[in-house]
Amino acid sequence: MKLLLLLCAWCGLASADAFKTGTLTYEGHWAKQTETWTTRLASSGEMMQFDPHHDIANYFSKAGFKVVKDGIYIQGESLDEPPAPALAIALPLKAGTTHQVPGMIPTNYKVISRGKLKVKAGTFDAWKIEISDKPNGKGAVWFAPGTGVVKIQLPTGRIDELVKIE
Repeated sequence: MKLLLLLCAWCGLASADAFKTGTLTYEGHWAKQTETWTTRLASSGEMMQFDPHHDIANYFSKAGFKVVKDGIYIQGESLDEPPAPALAIALPLKAGTTHQVPGMIPTNYKVISRGKLKVKAGTFDAWKIEISDKPNGKGAVWFAPGTGVVKIQLPTGRIDELVKIE
């Protein structure tokens, strides 16, 4: 399973300027294993991705994402023509909001809560976003204002946390 790390705008922020554009380093833990990996935000037209892709690089943002005034739009995956980007997370963020992104595997995104989260890169005021689909179950991503993804929990139990921003 892949997880493309989506960096989020904070509440009313809705531009790529709200994203960290440096090198982001994450550390993943699962089944007594540890893996460290790095990525950068890249743009292709109006859609954004992280480069290079990582094997968890696609769980959250599927085939790409864009941030506009009313929210974060994610393009679902498809073997044919990709579907148009769909609203996944409305801005400003508000606990309880839910949206579904169509694709080969329709995926639900639900804003759960906001709180302090400590990871190796620091302590962040972050929003927890639950992600679920039928074959994989539930996972979550935590977003921090002006930083982006600070923690990811896959349905498999793997947890990846931000350890460094350069």
